[in-house]
Amino acid sequence: MVTQVQASGTISGALSSGTFDALLAGVMGADIIPMTTQTSGTTFFTITGSTLTISGTGTSAWMTTFVANAGTIVVNSPSNNLNNAIFAFSGKNNTAGTFSLIAGPSVTGTVKSTNGDTISVGAA
Repeated sequence: MVTQVQASGTISGALSSGTFDALLAGVMGADIIPMTTQTSGTTFFTITGSTLTISGTGTSAWMTTFVANAGTIVVNSPSNNLNNAIFAFSGKNNTAGTFSLIAGPSVTGTVKSTNGDTISVGAA
């Protein structure tokens, strides 16, 4: 049984005050809650500039399950060349279903999900 683990190294980059909580939550084993999105079904997502929007049936209920106002989002959208793309967000709006993205792959124009695409958000 392992009772202690020692690790060392460095992490560099610009982080806002809220993202330290999300980073520590990730290191400590916070859950990642997946949501399968469908454009022809009930839920889908779009990314425009630095905003990721969740739309469709049950969006508000899904958004309110996330306590953290900052964290990471993993997008798997092969049709948009986003294969397990990791985005960091610094804020969310439960009513509008939006996340304010602060880091991640560059997105040109508007990216819209297709059937089978998935999005996972780190929950603290």
